[in-house]
Amino acid sequence: MSSFSKLVSGMDMGKIGDFKFYMNKNEYQKLSKSLSATFGSYKPIKGQERLSDAGGFERKISLNGVLVVQPQDALKSLEDYVEAREPLEFTTLRESFEVVIINLNINQSHFLDNGDFTVQDYNLSLKEVYDELV
Repeated sequence: MSSFSKLVSGMDMGKIGDFKFYMNKNEYQKLSKSLSATFGSYKPIKGQERLSDAGGFERKISLNGVLVVQPQDALKSLEDYVEAREPLEFTTLRESFEVVIINLNINQSHFLDNGDFTVQDYNLSLKEVYDELV
């Protein structure tokens, strides 16, 4: 069974590597995507700058979410993925592709007397990885 089929059968919203986004637990509130064509540029002597197709494009994805009353280390596996710098499978209910985590921002708030926090919000920036043609 593909990971896409497994997602559709449960209450999962998606996953990155082994980190799952669940409805009403650690869901993301916002998913943003951008797709950019890649161009090179050159400027002939005494001429205007000109663009040249570099033959590709770049897809970036951003996920924002808030975890309320979740384990203190709920986002630890995402931190580990950033440090590993390896491609991961990113799957939503609609699509699946390989990505690397470019950036992870975590904010913790609403602290208790023992120092534990009850709210974590995060912003995760991903970039799609493409197989190189040989």
